[in-house]
Amino acid sequence: MYTLYINMNNAYKLYQVYCIEEGIFVKTHSFTDPTECPNDHPDKTIDTNQTTIIHYRPIISNTSQTLSPKKETMSSQNYQDLQCDFYFNKLIMDRITNVKVIGYINNKATSYDVRTFDVTHNTEIISDTLTNASKEVNDLGYIETSPTEDALIEFHVKVTGSGGKATIENIMVYYK
Repeated sequence: MYTLYINMNNAYKLYQVYCIEEGIFVKTHSFTDPTECPNDHPDKTIDTNQTTIIHYRPIISNTSQTLSPKKETMSSQNYQDLQCDFYFNKLIMDRITNVKVIGYINNKATSYDVRTFDVTHNTEIISDTLTNASKEVNDLGYIETSPTEDALIEFHVKVTGSGGKATIENIMVYYK
């Protein structure tokens, strides 16, 4: 058994800041405490006394990371976010090399599509159409177009077949 110690100072954090000009709270992601409002307006001053951290996403230096979706079962015929984001950090990773998913479909579905999507640059990284009805590890393949700078990565699924459902239990992201 191994114990993993995570330094939360090396974490990608979701902050809530108060933008003075607009008089509203705004969410922003950063490794460091924000110093200005992320919204596009002339006065970017924030009230630092009202800045709070909402969520930590630790950055783990390794060669792979396993993610567990918050939404496991999907039934939409349009891509839906599995809500298990991955932060690609160029400081500790050179490139994403491969993605594998543990998943399956029910008997009403004919297939399901899984895609890895770079939200920061609005780019699909890799996708595949899968047809397995029993739980399997599905290799989406070698990734040719990994991000070249920091990026927020999402994982999406859509199902083919009326009444069909796809279940994704885990996603493994490999990088070097």
